[in-house]
Amino acid sequence: MILQITSLGHNHNQDKLNFPPPLIFYFYSQDELNKLKSAQNETVAEKENKNFEAMKFKDLYESEQKLREKLAKRLEKANDKANKAQM
Repeated sequence: MILQITSLGHNHNQDKLNFPPPLIFYFYSQDELNKLKSAQNETVAEKENKNFEAMKFKDLYESEQKLREKLAKRLEKANDKANKAQM
């Protein structure tokens, strides 16, 4: 249900003064409010889930980067040892 409040009568000076449009109030039934709350809760839950997934993938990426760095250092050391052994 929509209720629109307007002023009584019309003053031609209002057009020149750029008054804001009349206020509009929305009245929702309890069923509509419940649907809106439910939709909002679903949206919040989806956002939290996406944030959790993003953090999980970020952590996985960072741990993989650290592992790659360790393996690169090991490989470099092994190559150095192999080169020294050949000399």
